[in-house]
Amino acid sequence: MPEVHVNIEQLEAFGRTMARSGESVQEIARGLARAMGNLDHRDAEVARLQTQVQQTVRDLERLATRLKSEHVPMSQRMVNTLKQFRAR
Repeated sequence: MPEVHVNIEQLEAFGRTMARSGESVQEIARGLARAMGNLDHRDAEVARLQTQVQQTVRDLERLATRLKSEHVPMSQRMVNTLKQFRAR
C-alpha cells in the first residue's frame, strides 16, 4: 500500500504561513509605494532609485499575488488530497 511521506499538519501550517507572508509582502509593497509617491526630488540619481524601487514593488506585488492565487491553494489541495488518502 502506498505511504504518505509528508507531515500533513506541517504542510497545513506552511500553507497558513504562506498566506500570512503574502499579506505581509503586500503591505510592505503598499508602504514602499506610498513612501515613494511622497518623495519630492529633482535629482537624476533619486529618479534612478525611484525606478528601481518601482520595479521591486511590482515584483513584491507579483510574489504576493502568486502566493495567494497559486501556492496557498495548491498546498490546500495537497492537504485535502492527503487527508482523503489517509482516511482510506
